Amino acid sequence: MSHLVLSVLRSVRQSSHLNQSHTISHWVRQVRMAHVQLFLDWDGTLTKNDTILSLSGIGYKVNERLGIKLRPWHEIVDTYLAELKAHASSYEPSAEQRKTTESELKYLTSLKSVERASTDRVIRSGVFCNVTAEDLDFGAKEAIENGIIEMRSGWEKLCSLISLFSNEGQNTLEVSIVTVNWSASFIRSCLLHAAEKQRLDVTTIKHLHIYGNEVVGAPDDGFSTMPRNLSAANAIHTTADKCDAMKDPLAAGHSKALGVGQEYFSVYVGDTLPDFCPLLQVDFGICIRDNPMGSGQNELAQTLERVGVMAMPLSRANRSRLLEKSPSKIVYWSNDLAEVASFVENKLFRS
Repeated sequence: MSHLVLSVLRSVRQSSHLNQSHTISHWVRQVRMAHVQLFLDWDGTLTKNDTILSLSGIGYKVNERLGIKLRPWHEIVDTYLAELKAHASSYEPSAEQRKTTESELKYLTSLKSVERASTDRVIRSGVFCNVTAEDLDFGAKEAIENGIIEMRSGWEKLCSLISLFSNEGQNTLEVSIVTVNWSASFIRSCLLHAAEKQRLDVTTIKHLHIYGNEVVGAPDDGFSTMPRNLSAANAIHTTADKCDAMKDPLAAGHSKALGVGQEYFSVYVGDTLPDFCPLLQVDFGICIRDNPMGSGQNELAQTLERVGVMAMPLSRANRSRLLEKSPSKIVYWSNDLAEVASFVENKLFRS
């Protein structure tokens, strides 16, 4: 049924003589769709790989153009990795002794000191001190066009679903990005240029909620939700910071659905340890896994197993028509965003 419905809605979207927003909103009220809040990680989830190198590269290009020599990036990375390793080695209880989600969350939260020290080094290095919003946008466009940053398989279907159902007034699908990445405006530019490259609707992306940081020297893009200066106390560095950023939106979404008598579901999609807490905070946590898994994906998978969190293929959730919310110690996994989009679609239509 839902695929037929999507076809009808796409036809409505393509009809210039209809008030599309009013027509879709009216249809939504008639079929009593569920209310779904979808939270997405950025690096390695919506994209195939981490984008921090591309982001930092913008700063190096800008400063090189100005004749400013910066500390080599590999030195900043090496120092961070050494501190991370030292912290992990000295932390008690050790990884092998951490058998509960609570003990693991305490460890992951303790990493904030390491992450803050790293971002402080980046700020002091001056990598972003001369970078403007225009520089970030140009760098994002260049990275997308040259294939340096690639969107994950199936993101087109996810983007289409968001475009259809996350419009203002429909009260069906709320979508947000929650990220430890250093620039929300860079992320939005990447999404916009990737959508334009594949001729997808960019309207929704322009107003997509992004709970993330912003590099020093780059002005707020005007759309990011509570952009946090990278050096601010409320910057998002750890998995606990992500959960804190999601707390109020989750409460508001649930209250909104309850107020109009809608079924409510929350979904989070991520791929590495910074996603540990959000995956367990929502009704349906979905891990993105490649085949074979990348190092960060594998680290998350092993951690979940160690603390007793079962991971099931997302396809099993769809086949079994799970209508009840997942127990707190079950997450799902998928290697394709199209499958994630289908899962969200099923929840919207309760099919």
